[in-house]
Amino acid sequence: MGADIMNRCHPSNVQPMQRWLSLLRSRWGETDLLLTQRTQRLKDQLLSMQEQDILLDDLIEWMMTKEKKLNKDRRAEVRPSVEQIKQLIREHELFENELRQASRRTIAGSKPIVSKYCKIPVERILFVFA
Repeated sequence: MGADIMNRCHPSNVQPMQRWLSLLRSRWGETDLLLTQRTQRLKDQLLSMQEQDILLDDLIEWMMTKEKKLNKDRRAEVRPSVEQIKQLIREHELFENELRQASRRTIAGSKPIVSKYCKIPVERILFVFA
């Protein structure tokens, strides 16, 4: 298109038109570079959010499995044996540790997203699971 404009240009305006076309090419290149960078940032953010969705889905699935087990265990009758009660306490402590680790992994991984879209400070959320 620039060559077509140059062909139609009056000879006295060739040099100014060349400068303007050069400036236009330069700005076009800058704009194209910015567009490419923005596209890459958006793709990176999308990938990060998709990874967070997978982490959160895994955590939800894990929590549902544990909830079913807890409900089943709650309905089960506990015999008043000291060893059984000690075993149940150990299992419960193990469950609490698993819950803390799973929530820390998920919250730490989603920290940038949570801090951007949530009004509650991430440190406060982590405190709840500590």
